[in-house]
Amino acid sequence: MHISGGQRDPEPRVDPAVTIAEEGLIFNLAAALALGRPEKVMVGIACGYPILVVRPAAADEIWSFNLKHRRTQVRINSMPLARQILEHLGGDRRLPQRFPARYDADGGALLVDLDSPLGRGEPEPSSNDRVRVGMRQIEHNVIWFMSTVPVCWVTLTARGLVLSAEAAGILGRPEYVLIGLDEAEKVLVVAAAAGPEGAFCVRYGSSPVVNWRGLARVLRPHLPAGAVLPLRFEARWDAERDAVVVDLSTGEPSPGRRGVMTIVRGTGGGSRGGADSS
Repeated sequence: MHISGGQRDPEPRVDPAVTIAEEGLIFNLAAALALGRPEKVMVGIACGYPILVVRPAAADEIWSFNLKHRRTQVRINSMPLARQILEHLGGDRRLPQRFPARYDADGGALLVDLDSPLGRGEPEPSSNDRVRVGMRQIEHNVIWFMSTVPVCWVTLTARGLVLSAEAAGILGRPEYVLIGLDEAEKVLVVAAAAGPEGAFCVRYGSSPVVNWRGLARVLRPHLPAGAVLPLRFEARWDAERDAVVVDLSTGEPSPGRRGVMTIVRGTGGGSRGGADSS
């Protein structure tokens, strides 16, 4: 069975650390390098030990989580995963919280010490003094979290889009988003953008909002006949597109061949935009 993940890099100068946030898990660069920068990982918690276990997963492993690689960190965008971890820990935990970690070469897993949260701005301590227990000692006590596809909601209004907290969390609570329309599948595609160029600004208040009055006009031909705004659609994360996908005709994601996408370009401020065919 092939395990996705490359050759592990030399020991980094900064020790590994993992942050549990409302949106999921954040691995610092040292933790990502220790794991070998895999595309997918298994995440579990050891019963009787305050230890989170992360190991590279097979490409076809159904319980695996996709990793989103950034320049200085790696993320698992999954609010349900963060909630499950907190449920196992118990108590009143405020997020985000950062924890020290150690790579266990014998067990092929990253072990995160959930009993020793790091303070804000506190450097990672020497990992040799943390998580003394090895993977071989706890492997039969690990409960693996199931990677279910989280359901979220996107609401189309006359003013633009309203994202549910889950939708924004899955995207990583971005400052800007790209919005696309796949005309073949009749799905709306919302993806995080690196910057304001060609993107829409997300305003965070009681709910994340993308303001653009022209969006409803662009989408009108693809909505159910007689639809009246506001309309709420069920949406799901699409790992292939790296985006949240909304089926405009049924409210459910539509599997199948990807069609030609018409990109709806923003201005960075989210107040105006147009539609270009690509």
